[in-house]
Amino acid sequence: MGLFVREIVGEASYSSFVMNLSSGGILLERPRDLATHERAVQLEIRLPDRHGRVDEDPVWGLAHVVHDDGPEAPVERAPHAWRRSALRFSAMADAHRERLERWLAAQRGGERWEDLGQGVRVLRPG
Repeated sequence: MGLFVREIVGEASYSSFVMNLSSGGILLERPRDLATHERAVQLEIRLPDRHGRVDEDPVWGLAHVVHDDGPEAPVERAPHAWRRSALRFSAMADAHRERLERWLAAQRGGERWEDLGQGVRVLRPG
């Protein structure tokens, strides 16, 4: 998919890579040493159009971490250290959810949903 999102927690923000995305949640690859251990995260998602141009009007959503493969204790800094986190959307304006659902439905390869558990379903590329 090649999509990044901006995560915002308090005054801090950073970019994370989208592994999978659905209208109900998102699977992110996050920088291990920068990713927050907070459970609630504000997400700014700039969806690309069919030509790969990023939409200037982002989709915003509040999400809660439901799974994280990173340790809770600080880790030794290493280059290119990443961890995966599954987040479930807990709040999103109806108009933003509709835009996200339209974008997901328009993706090539059809829909192949996978259940990650704890109420998180993701759309895998076909």
